[in-house]
Amino acid sequence: MKKIISTSFILFLFFCPSYGQKIKKMEKPDSVTTESTFKLMPSSVFIPIKVNQTYLKTLVDNATPTSQQIIDNSSAQELNISINIIDKETKFNGTNITHFARLTGGNGYIKKRTCWSNSLGNGCSPWARLDCNDISGNASISIQASLNSDFTITSTSKLKTEIDNVECAQINVTGILRTFGWNDFEQEVTQNINSELNKIGIKKQVTEIWKKVQVPYKVSDDFYLLIKPKEILYKDLFFENGYAKTGIGLNFYATTGNSADSAKWKINIPLPNLVKNPTNKNNNIELNLPINLPYTMLDKTAKEKLIGETIEVKKKNGKKKKYATILDVEIYGSKETDYDIVLGFKTKIYRTIFKREIVPIFLHAKLGYDTMQKKLYVTSYKLDSKTESGLFNISVQALANKIVYTNVLTKLQFEVGKAIEEQKKIANKLLKDKIEITKGVKLSGVVNTLEIKALIPQPDRIFCLFSLKGNANVEVLEIK
Repeated sequence: MKKIISTSFILFLFFCPSYGQKIKKMEKPDSVTTESTFKLMPSSVFIPIKVNQTYLKTLVDNATPTSQQIIDNSSAQELNISINIIDKETKFNGTNITHFARLTGGNGYIKKRTCWSNSLGNGCSPWARLDCNDISGNASISIQASLNSDFTITSTSKLKTEIDNVECAQINVTGILRTFGWNDFEQEVTQNINSELNKIGIKKQVTEIWKKVQVPYKVSDDFYLLIKPKEILYKDLFFENGYAKTGIGLNFYATTGNSADSAKWKINIPLPNLVKNPTNKNNNIELNLPINLPYTMLDKTAKEKLIGETIEVKKKNGKKKKYATILDVEIYGSKETDYDIVLGFKTKIYRTIFKREIVPIFLHAKLGYDTMQKKLYVTSYKLDSKTESGLFNISVQALANKIVYTNVLTKLQFEVGKAIEEQKKIANKLLKDKIEITKGVKLSGVVNTLEIKALIPQPDRIFCLFSLKGNANVEVLEIK
C-alpha cells in the first residue's frame, strides 16, 4: 500500500504544472513620466523657377522707347534729330540681356559755324544749316538684371545708338557725322526697364505662398500637416536654354497633428526679406517630420510575436533542450540616457524537471530604423541593473542572456511602414499631380528617401523625428 501511495505522489508531482514553480519578484525599472522637450529641426523646400524668355523679351520691348531724339549742342555745332526705333532680336546669356533695335525714319537738322578767339576779339560766323531726312542706324540695350532681397528686380541698362546713314539736302553726310562723333549716342533707359521687369510680381506670388503654407493642410480625416515658416531664400537670375532661371526656397518647421491641433493652429508670421544664394543641396525638398508611435502599438506587436515563444537549443545528440517560454511582454519608455524603451519579459525558465521559475526580465533597448524594410528594431540592449542582480542571485543570469540572444531580439521588429507612409503622403500628395501653389505656378516632384533623425521616449509614446528628402520642380504657366 505504501508503495502505491509513493508512486502516485511522484506521478502527481511530475504532472502537476505548479510543482517546483517559483515566482520571482523583481523590481521594475522606472518608466518615463514627464514629457521630454525637443527641438524640431528646420525643413526646407527649394523651388527652381523658370520664366520663359519670350515673356521677358516682351517686357524689354515694352521698356524700349519707340523713338529717340538725338541732341548735341555746342558753340560751333548743333544736332537735333528724331528717329523711330523698331524692336529686333533679344539675346540672353548668363546674367546679361542684350536687346537689338533698328533706327529708321529719322529727320532733323544739323547746324555748323566757325568760331574764333584771338587778340582782335571773339566771334563766330553765321550758322550753316542742313535739314536732314532718311536717317537710319542700329541700337542696342545691354541689361544686367538681378533679384533683390526686397523681391524687386533691378537692372543697369543703357540704350546705345549708332547712325549709319544720314542724308541732308539730298547729300549723304554720314561720313561728316562720323568725323564729328555724332553717330554714337547713349541714353539712360534703366527706369523704364526696371518698371517693366517688376511686372513679373515675384513678391505678390511669394506672399500668397507664404500665407498659404501657414494654413493647416489636411492629409486625411484626422491627420494634418502644420507648418511654421522661418525664412525665404533666393538665387540670382540666370539666363539659359530659353528661360530666365532663379529659385525661391522656404525654410520652415513642420509638425503633424489631429483635427483639434489644426483648429488651434493660429500662425500669422509676416513675410521677411529674402536671403540670397543658399548652399546647393542634392535634394531640394527636406521635410523633418515628427511621428508619434504609441507604446500600445509596440506592445501589441511584441505580444503577438513573442508570447508563447519557446527558447530551445539542439544538443549534440540531436535532441532539443527547452530553456524557457515567454509568457508575457510589456514595453514602456526607458529613463536610461542611451536607450529608448524598456522591454519586460515574463518568462518561465526550466532548469530541472522539478524546478520551474517564473522570472521577470527587464532590459533597456535602443531602437534603430531599417529604411528598406520600414521597421524599427533593437540595435543594442543591456539588462536592467536590478534585474541583473536578481538573476545573479538565482543563478539564471547566463540563461536570461541566452533567452535574449536567441530568437527574441531577432523577432522583435516593429512594422512602422504604415505610419511612415502616412508621412510621405504629406509631401507626395502635394507633389504628384502638379499642385498649383498660386496662379500660374505649378509644383511637382517626389519624396524618394527617408531616414530617422531622433527617437525620444515620452510617457505614452516614442517620439520619432524622420527626415524625408526628394526633388521638386516648378512649371510657370503664366506670370502677369
